[in-house]
Amino acid sequence: MSLEDIRRKAEAAARDAQANLSRDENVVNTEIEQSYKFLQEKGVDTTSINIGFEDNTFKLNGTVETGEKLQTLNQAVENSGSENPIINNVELEDFTPKNITMKVKTKGSNLNVRAGAGTENDIVGKFANGTEVQLVKKVQEDWYLMRNGETEGYCHTNFLTAE
Repeated sequence: MSLEDIRRKAEAAARDAQANLSRDENVVNTEIEQSYKFLQEKGVDTTSINIGFEDNTFKLNGTVETGEKLQTLNQAVENSGSENPIINNVELEDFTPKNITMKVKTKGSNLNVRAGAGTENDIVGKFANGTEVQLVKKVQEDWYLMRNGETEGYCHTNFLTAE
């Protein structure tokens, strides 16, 4: 075999490898597009979610605004029927950098700040009526994680008003 024959075979092998790589990239892109479509059909807001596919594993990263949206995503992932593993790293959005404040509005009493979202959770502090507090996370539709100084905990939204 001449040097020219070896060069031609090497070039052909390189073209075949590139064609296979392009085909594989197309398959991966199709899988990712179908994943976005599946999640959207299940009611998931995918605006801040990135889906990757590597080593035959789906990887979801990003944030969602509310606990309900996170729950919808988790249920969709759980019931996806995917043959491939799914690593779900999506979290609740942290609103701290946005510096969103709300005002405590009670009938004059202090607002209980709880260790978790629900009245069955321990009281970890109190916010006085009229106090300005910072939104950290929208854990549930009716429970937000709030902060004021050293006190951080969960408050029912019935007692919070937007500034």
